[in-house]
Amino acid sequence: MNILITGTSGFLSKEFIDYFSRYNIITCDRFKLLNPNYLATTVKENNVKIILHTSWAGVGSGTNEDLKFNLKVQHNLESCSNLVDKIFIFGSGAEFFSEVNNYVLGKKYVNQSSKKYTNIINLRLFGCFGKHENDSRFIKNSVSRIKKHSPVIINQDKSMDFFFVEDLCRVIEYCIQNKECPNLIDCVYEEKKTLTDIAAFLNDLFGLDPRNIQLESYNEGEQYIGDATTIESLNIQKIGLFEGIKKVYGKEAANFKSSK
Repeated sequence: MNILITGTSGFLSKEFIDYFSRYNIITCDRFKLLNPNYLATTVKENNVKIILHTSWAGVGSGTNEDLKFNLKVQHNLESCSNLVDKIFIFGSGAEFFSEVNNYVLGKKYVNQSSKKYTNIINLRLFGCFGKHENDSRFIKNSVSRIKKHSPVIINQDKSMDFFFVEDLCRVIEYCIQNKECPNLIDCVYEEKKTLTDIAAFLNDLFGLDPRNIQLESYNEGEQYIGDATTIESLNIQKIGLFEGIKKVYGKEAANFKSSK
């Protein structure tokens, strides 16, 4: 099977290139996606069956130009939806934010626009982690601090849905293999964990006191969680949050503990 991954340098694109290596992977630079004919031509010439659309300009906030870019690319994707079996886009829990910026507007728009197409699957993410994630992300940044014997910094404790990227890949595989699948899936676990739960687990994994946490505010932050009802109904075997963390950082943690 031929799979087109839009983007090459981002977290998700790197993870997908690794995980789906048994398939024939085609990648493209995101700026080529602005060409209305590029996607259709690429799909036809390479007999692409699946598109994993990971490219997104302006993650977190974004400029007006970023927003225009993302909406244009979405239109180009939709225009070739009849040429492929499925297109996967990756939504965000930020769609529920009351404070709206260009990132939120873009994610809300593509979610609504994609509903017109039965073969566009929106996998909504609240937090995703894996070996290729950015150094500034909570889990990876916390590991970095722990290895320096520094406390994990949490601005405000809250429940937050982190999802292991290999479980995300398993959801994608399920949707590829099953003709009928939901068009919107919150990629979250049923059991909810707080940031302090995760920090305590990381500290323990690396052999430090689980209380090695610096909480900046004792006011609880707004929950950032999704609804696990749909994903649980699919009965996909998942690795899970803590087992996923151990899979990514277990060897690193063991080396750290043995060097103390």
